Parts: sequence; structure tokens; C-alpha cells
Amino acid sequence: MLIRFQAQPAFTNRHGTIQGGFLAAMLDSATGICALAALPPDQTAVTKSLDTRFLKPAGVGPITARAHVVERTDRDMVVQADLVEAAGVTVADATAKLRIGLEAAGATNGKGIATALPDERLLRRPGAKTSLP
Repeated sequence: MLIRFQAQPAFTNRHGTIQGGFLAAMLDSATGICALAALPPDQTAVTKSLDTRFLKPAGVGPITARAHVVERTDRDMVVQADLVEAAGVTVADATAKLRIGLEAAGATNGKGIATALPDERLLRRPGAKTSLP
């Protein structure tokens, strides 16, 4: 799976390169979206761990994530992803361990506040119900 990100000037650190937290967020998004794409609509996945390596400084501009499922059981999935700049240089990679579960259907904490899923896991898929109003 390929996902394209746009690294903004606001993402840079004092050295003028993209701050590692933004790269880690891109990798987390890429591995999560890849996991969701591999699951049926009634299942979801959440990240348990994200082992990230920063390989080269990343600059402002397009960054492409390449992600694929490495391993899967009934309850767990391992997804690997690389971030590649436009020049073809791999700037970071990560291995994510994700927990597979059933998609939340209106899960709240009893006070109307959604409790189920973080970040990109909230993406709506055709036919899937989420904890969003």
C-alpha cells in the first residue's frame, strides 16, 4: 500500500529537517491504514507498539509511505512501513504491532463521549460503524 504525505515547513526542527515525531506519526498512520485495509468491515485494529528507526534527515516536500502486512493471527497483526522522499531516499521505517478487534458500534463511556478508537482508526470505511456521532 502506498500513502503520500506532504511534509510542511511547520514540521521542521531547528536543523531545518522534519521533526521525528511527525515522521513517526506518518508511519503510525500508514501502518494503521494498511492494517484496516486488510480487515473486513466489522473489524478494526489499534497500535500496541511502533518500533521506529530514523535513517536519514527528511526535508520539506512529498514523502511516500510504503506499508505491508508481515504477519497476522486472529488477534494480532504486524505491519512494516518505510518513508521515502521524492528523490528515492528512505528516511525512516517502522514495524507496528496491532491488536485486532471488532469495530466499535456507538461505544461511549456512558456520558456520550466516544471511547473507542484513536487517530486514523476513526476513518470511516464503507459499511463500517464508528464511535463518532
